[in-house]
Amino acid sequence: MFCHNPAFGGTKTQNPSKLFYKPFFCGILCFRDLVAFFLINLQSYVLIYNINALPSHSDQDTSQIVETLGRDAQFGRLYPTSLQFDKKSIIIKEIITLGNTRTKDLIILRELNFGVGDTLTEGSIDHLLEINRNNIFNTGLFVTVELSAERLVYSDVKRLPAGAPKAQAGGQGNEGRSENNEFIDIIIIVKERWYTFPIPILELADRNFNVWWDEQNKDLDRIEYGIRFYQENCRGKNERLKVVLQSGYTRKYELYYNIPYIDKKQIVGMRPSISYSRNREIAYKTGDTVKAFENKLVFYEDPEFIRERFNAGVKLFRRKAIHISHSLDIKFNYNTIADTVIALNPNYFNNKGDHEQKYFQVSYAYKRDFRDIQYYPLKGSYFMFEVKKPGTGIFNDINQLEFTAGYSKFWDVGKKTYLAWLIKTKNSIPKIQPWFNSMAFGYYQDFVRGYEFYVIDGQHYLLGKVTLKKQLFSTTKELKTLIPIRQFQTIPFALYLKVYTDAGYVVNKSFTKKNNPLTNSFLQGGGIGLDIVTFYDTVFRIEYSVNGRGEHGFYLHFEADI
Repeated sequence: MFCHNPAFGGTKTQNPSKLFYKPFFCGILCFRDLVAFFLINLQSYVLIYNINALPSHSDQDTSQIVETLGRDAQFGRLYPTSLQFDKKSIIIKEIITLGNTRTKDLIILRELNFGVGDTLTEGSIDHLLEINRNNIFNTGLFVTVELSAERLVYSDVKRLPAGAPKAQAGGQGNEGRSENNEFIDIIIIVKERWYTFPIPILELADRNFNVWWDEQNKDLDRIEYGIRFYQENCRGKNERLKVVLQSGYTRKYELYYNIPYIDKKQIVGMRPSISYSRNREIAYKTGDTVKAFENKLVFYEDPEFIRERFNAGVKLFRRKAIHISHSLDIKFNYNTIADTVIALNPNYFNNKGDHEQKYFQVSYAYKRDFRDIQYYPLKGSYFMFEVKKPGTGIFNDINQLEFTAGYSKFWDVGKKTYLAWLIKTKNSIPKIQPWFNSMAFGYYQDFVRGYEFYVIDGQHYLLGKVTLKKQLFSTTKELKTLIPIRQFQTIPFALYLKVYTDAGYVVNKSFTKKNNPLTNSFLQGGGIGLDIVTFYDTVFRIEYSVNGRGEHGFYLHFEADI
């Protein structure tokens, strides 16, 4: 049976680039021995291949099955064991799902790259189960996913289940059957997540925790609060409803419904959405003549609401292959600001000093995702390309064209040590753009570590990141006596020690270097940190970074760095 954690692994240490500050990779690395239990039950013609004694296909409490699996399976990665077959063709007779009380079988089977009746080669089973376990886990519907193969010997396949999926890759169809064929059943055991989340909103309005804590002096007026309602896995088809009712620093109301498949072939999906927000305080420019505000956002506050934003649109996506997707997003945007903001920055929306901006935006994105586990990958690769056109000629408020591309690669270099790197670039035209639409470094995950306090706007940028990390330990706890809700009883926990180095460059033709010295300059940074990975895709990063200006400090983040 396959049971392994997609968020955990190991590598050999490698020094950061000589251009960067060399962090001291230290600490006591403690390892947890992996304990694997093999139970092989030979009964005449049936060999059950599983880590635990998998019973027959009768319904039972699958949580007990998962509990006996290798602990790292709870995070979604598989550590393959050896499945022994004679040198002959192996045909998949049946695919059986257990534990999916709400999720439709078709949602699980959609993620498989094999189907009933496919012929497999000897030695391919282990790798096949590992890939497909990760595919199912990446749907985000399950706390745990386990795959196993049950070996059967029959004179021939008597019956194939109606509606069984055909292979999308790797299978050889139904040819080559003979009386000496061997057959296997694929057993898929899942533990479903909790799907209804009325979550109270208590978030910071600032770009990251470090800005709020240090520069904004822990100002409680910059907290956003309200209710965010998620209904995951609607109708058991991985559909998602999101409703946001938010007050505080930003008044926001948002609604969207994500439908992954609207056709019988499960290829085309869509997501309609609508959002409205308004603020009494906003950033109106980057940088000032005062040194403390170099490459920093400068804010203006008013008793009245001074900015309103509205957008509505629909996103269409196509996913024929498991790892490749295309999307087309069409959206209408309408933004307004007060005249007082225009007086402070006439180029907020454009160089005409307009107080409103309305435009249609069309964007196309291509993604090729071969990461083992998407929220915290250790192996695989990811490529994305997006072309975005704000302004389609219907209105004359904005006319831009943007190209963004990124590639990241992840290696397991052995001994629970992992290496990852990323390169990302953005290019846009024209040279002179509205301040509101020229974001580069300092937003989302696009920044050089060590420069969390800075904003570097521009039309073009190039960003590179390298991280080397060592898994200190990984464990999973079952808290059945403390937590009555089954979907929250399995608590995985893993800890990684890492070193990293980043570099980047932003090109900006609009702003003066006097007020923004980091613009049009080579940026470099590096450091040492800890990553904490736990359940429901939660990641905590504690990092100590040094940047090219000699500034250093601790930084806290809440998602994977690459």
